Amino acid sequence: MLLAGLLFSLPASARAAGNAHSAALYVRDDYRLVHELVRELPRLRRQPPAVLAEVRARCLDAGTNSPQDPESTQLSDEVIGALVIHSDHAGRAAIERFVSAAGRLRWHPSAAGREADGYVHTLAALIRLPYPPLCGDVRYWAADDFTALSPFTISFATRFMALWVAPGEVPPAVARAQGAASRPLARRAAVLEGQLADWEAQAVETYSAVMSALDIYP
Repeated sequence: MLLAGLLFSLPASARAAGNAHSAALYVRDDYRLVHELVRELPRLRRQPPAVLAEVRARCLDAGTNSPQDPESTQLSDEVIGALVIHSDHAGRAAIERFVSAAGRLRWHPSAAGREADGYVHTLAALIRLPYPPLCGDVRYWAADDFTALSPFTISFATRFMALWVAPGEVPPAVARAQGAASRPLARRAAVLEGQLADWEAQAVETYSAVMSALDIYP
């Protein structure tokens, strides 16, 4: 409480300057992350097809005759999670470096600090999620005429959808808090983030192929 009181007692100009400095450091860390991930794109692009190959090899058509209902939607979320986590784990070293660096930044109480900390904590929790046992979970659902999902699917689908964020993001309040000196780097980071977003959009085709291989409909 004493620390919070001291922070609020600082002049507004001092708080703004401190947050501008933290925002500049955040932008630097974000740029390093997306630069490294774009450099790793050839390897990252191989991850969604690896999930598809696993499904085709181990549980092709495991969901045949399954209903299209809320449970199939949860399994669809698990499929998305498998694709995302397989890719994020391939880029895990870069993501963990970003989480460590950005997580150490200090903000005066502000929307910028809340948004930055919220994003960093969410991304950190996302990469800690385990890769789901997709084939086993579909077989579990099929074993009793598609009447019950596995406990893992029920837990995982909810957690994943709450945590699903893309690696590489400058929250709006952080962008507003940064000074003019960091804006060119932020623009360069945004270009790289766009390249990652294009790759993620292409992965939607793999999601459809995995669902088709499992014979499940969301």
